[in-house]
Amino acid sequence: MVRATCSSAGDKPISWTNEAWNGDPSGEVTLEFEGYTWAVKRDVVVAQFPWIKAAMATTKPGCQVVVHPCAFMGICPRLFSALLQYLHTNELPSNLWEDQPSFLTFVNMYYVAERFGMTRLKLSMIKCVDRLARHVLSLPEHHCSHCPLAQQADPDWEERQHLASLLRAVLVVEEQPWSAKMIKAVYDAGDRMKIRLMRLPEFCDFVERFAVGNNFARAIGMHRL
Repeated sequence: MVRATCSSAGDKPISWTNEAWNGDPSGEVTLEFEGYTWAVKRDVVVAQFPWIKAAMATTKPGCQVVVHPCAFMGICPRLFSALLQYLHTNELPSNLWEDQPSFLTFVNMYYVAERFGMTRLKLSMIKCVDRLARHVLSLPEHHCSHCPLAQQADPDWEERQHLASLLRAVLVVEEQPWSAKMIKAVYDAGDRMKIRLMRLPEFCDFVERFAVGNNFARAIGMHRL
């Protein structure tokens, strides 16, 4: 089941799916990374990670090719699996961090793309941030029929989930050596959704607990609201 797509101009859209990926059925090589294994196509992984070819050459036929953790420092097995899935199927798992593609998902996949020089994936994740911000803004602003003031009502479940994910994404981009393009995309999304953030109970805690949160609030003009 595919939930959504994101694309960069002139390229096939990336699909988000909730179907588990356990490797490629026609894969000729089995990769092992921190106890997890996947059957993969030789040409696909060698094209993206040329150094794997040397590891394959020293592996006995029928044995698993072990990927040393230092080659993917900062990348967990779950994220490495998502990367392999993308390379083989042009799909990404929608439940990678939350139960649907989120700001946090896009930021984390951008980190992978930047780490391995995957320009198309980077551009797609930036487009996904912009598209999700527009989706959140399209949601009805008020769902509380008995409350006369929208600002007194809590955001609904979907809006709240996305806004909370944006706050986690802000923490991630501020902790990593990010490209300015993704930082700008995340902060622009926050600026566009600041009225909705003002209704989010978690936002005050985010600003008070984290110096980054206070800086984010100032950057998007929330300290004046």
